[in-house]
Parts: sequence; C-alpha cells; structure tokens
Amino acid sequence: MTMTISLRATVQFFGRRKNRRGSAFYLGGAALVVAGWTVIGLLAEGFGFWLLFCEFLPTVLSYLRRVPFLAKVLDNPALKGVINRVQAAGGLPR
Repeated sequence: MTMTISLRATVQFFGRRKNRRGSAFYLGGAALVVAGWTVIGLLAEGFGFWLLFCEFLPTVLSYLRRVPFLAKVLDNPALKGVINRVQAAGGLPR
C-alpha cells in the first residue's frame, strides 16, 4: 500500500480515528504471525483487514458489475438481491 499511495498517506490512513481498531488488529496479527502464532495471527489480520476496507466493498461491487463475465454471474437473482442491499447500505456491517 505504501508503494501505491506514499508513506505519508499510508500513515494517515492507518492513524485515522475510525481506522485505529482495524489497524491494531492488523498490526497485532502480523506480530502474532512473527511470534509463531500463525493461525491466530492470520485471523486477527483478516479481521483487521475487514475493519479497514469493508467500506470500499460497494465500490468494488460496482466495478465488478462492469466486467463482462462477472456481470452475468452477479446478475444471478440469488446474488443480485444481496449485492443491491450491500451497495444501498454502503457496505456490510462492521
């Protein structure tokens, strides 16, 4: 992420008040992986990643609906209702 948006923007993103909990889980999970607690660390990292990036889910879904093959899959009636609710709500619950 740092190579994409710069070190300063990365520090600002992870340091925002609303992102502190996700950052703590993500970085704590990385520390657990290094300490040898791999499974627990990966679960903590995954939860932290979810907290940090779940608000981008509607944007990702909107983009995926424009990809020709995926558009057909996402227009499946079973998925379409769920996707429409996620996009209307601005993301899944935290």
